[in-house]
Amino acid sequence: YEEHRGSIKGKSVAWSGDISQMQLYDNPKVKFVIPDSGGMRWNDNLAIPKKAAQVDNAYKLLDYWYDPVPATLLSEYIGYFTPVKGVSDKIKADGEKARTAGDNKTADLDAKLALAVNLTPDQIAGTYPDKQLTEQEEAVWNNLFLKVIGG
Repeated sequence: YEEHRGSIKGKSVAWSGDISQMQLYDNPKVKFVIPDSGGMRWNDNLAIPKKAAQVDNAYKLLDYWYDPVPATLLSEYIGYFTPVKGVSDKIKADGEKARTAGDNKTADLDAKLALAVNLTPDQIAGTYPDKQLTEQEEAVWNNLFLKVIGG
């Protein structure tokens, strides 16, 4: 991204949270946009490997991160979208608490974060899920990737 006489002179493929962080900490003129042709909707997933040794602890960790309190702390730190319901409201409440305490900087940041961590219907409308590869497609992809990394 480069600002040039008030207009965008660059584009980027970026994660939504990266854009949120840039808007909040570096340049408020940076915008998160979905191209007219659409954009891929992708998210990180938490998963337990099939032969995991500590399955009970893995479930405890999953339960922890899907609890609204730690999910709110995480979202306030990274600014990424979250699937956890109520996080945006908790961030707004944290901002109101900060403002009441006289911390307008944190309050203003939380107000912006509360908007950044939930997809709006308009943002979802122009997106599509990433393609789920068949086993054959995945094998082709993996072989190509191995060539790239020298495997």
